Amino acid sequence: MTPCILVVNDDEDIVAMVREVLTFIGYEVATRTTPDDILADVETVDPDAIIIDWMFGQEERGAQIVELLKATPATHAIPLIVCSAPGSHLEANEAELRQQGVRVLYKPFPFRDLQSMLVGLVPL
Repeated sequence: MTPCILVVNDDEDIVAMVREVLTFIGYEVATRTTPDDILADVETVDPDAIIIDWMFGQEERGAQIVELLKATPATHAIPLIVCSAPGSHLEANEAELRQQGVRVLYKPFPFRDLQSMLVGLVPL
């Protein structure tokens, strides 16, 4: 069965590029542009990993989303990759995220970095 990656990012251009690259690599990809219903989305999609943005509009929602996913028994073991531009508070939270097993990727990133990170978490 082809592994599925859930991509949650409010920038539709980034979503489209990531979808194209991951599909080319061989993953099935589901996308969302808002994390508002993240638990329902995870239940529906049943992803093998989640790539999620740290910032949604002007709101830094990444910490809340990671906390929710890690605290929920049905989602706590799903590998997470959080991405955002440098300068966000992601940098201040990076050590704590890594202690939870969350991978961090700063934008802009070469897609080969995303690929190697993802293949390490969810082999094809």
